[in-house]
Amino acid sequence: MLKLDTPELNSDAGNMALSVSGDERAELEQYRHWIKNLADVCESASQGNLEARLLHVDVDGDLERAIRSINGLLDYTDAFVRESKASLTASANGKFFRKVLLKGMRGSFKQASEVINSAGDKMKHQADEIEQAGVRRLEMADAFEKEVQGISTIVSAAATQLHATVQSLKEVTERASQETTDAVESVNQTSQNVNVVAESTVQLNHSIQEIDSRVKESTEVVQQAVNESEHAKEFMSGLVEATGGIGSAAKMIADIAKQTNLLALNATIEAARAGEAGAGFAVVASEVKVLAQDTAKATDHITDQIRHIQGIVDDAVSNISTVSSTIRKVDEISDSISTSISEQSQVISTIHQNVENAAEKTAQTTDSIQNVSATADETSHSTRDLLCAANDISQQSESLNSAVNQFLATIRSN
Repeated sequence: MLKLDTPELNSDAGNMALSVSGDERAELEQYRHWIKNLADVCESASQGNLEARLLHVDVDGDLERAIRSINGLLDYTDAFVRESKASLTASANGKFFRKVLLKGMRGSFKQASEVINSAGDKMKHQADEIEQAGVRRLEMADAFEKEVQGISTIVSAAATQLHATVQSLKEVTERASQETTDAVESVNQTSQNVNVVAESTVQLNHSIQEIDSRVKESTEVVQQAVNESEHAKEFMSGLVEATGGIGSAAKMIADIAKQTNLLALNATIEAARAGEAGAGFAVVASEVKVLAQDTAKATDHITDQIRHIQGIVDDAVSNISTVSSTIRKVDEISDSISTSISEQSQVISTIHQNVENAAEKTAQTTDSIQNVSATADETSHSTRDLLCAANDISQQSESLNSAVNQFLATIRSN
């Protein structure tokens, strides 16, 4: 810094003052004043105060150019510092749109401003990439969480379901083991019952054969009764015809009696006309008349008896027809029974065969159930091991879920 107030300069100035005029002396004082102001402003700027300026410049020449150059330098420096600070502060806060204004910038200030703007663009690009990477990382974390939690949930649910299923299987196998034991006893009892049924079917078959023999005998008797009823029906039909003939003869006798009665009446009338000569004839005619009347009464009685006999015969014919029809129905029923008994005999034979087969199958079933019982015992032991494995899977699923949550928390915190 130029010092104008040194003893030597002051001494020289004093000596010079003796030889300069008043105008020159005033100009010299003016220079000393602005040089001091220049020094103060430059010192203030060197200490970081870029707002100090040299104001009210009243000199010209090189000193004026120096003063204005210093003011311009301070303006450029202050503008550059303010713009750089604003741009860098915004960039530090993630706001990369704030640029250093290049308008009015020159030389190194403009180059430095362009470098800062370019650095801001690069920082924005890097920040965008970091942000996108963070977004992708979070998306990957979300997807990983979703996938792993889904798998963990499925595994946990599967383990829970497996545990429940194994527990149910354990209970089922235990029940199956008990039930197979009961089944063996039941099958043994069934086997005994089947043997009893087999013996019963043999006895039943013998009984049915005996019944069939009896039914055949009754069928023969019924057939004989049918034949006898047909003979009785034919006999009654002949009796009806005979009584019909007797009735006709009785009617003829009645007609003759009526005619005789009329002749006796006429003879009596003629004897009365003959007087004493016809008295004997009148007695005969009177006897004939009495005889004709008795004959008419007898024929009426015979006719009544014939009608009564015909009624009885008709009832007998009707009853015989009914009996004959009933016997035929009995014969048909006997045939049906005989047919049914034959069929039942075949069915019983089939049942007997099936019962024998059932006895064999029952024995096989007993063996199979005993094998099932042994298998159920083995399954029960296996389900215990599987139950332990299901518990281990459930614990591992919980551990996996906890580790994934810690991993995701670490990723998201960064």
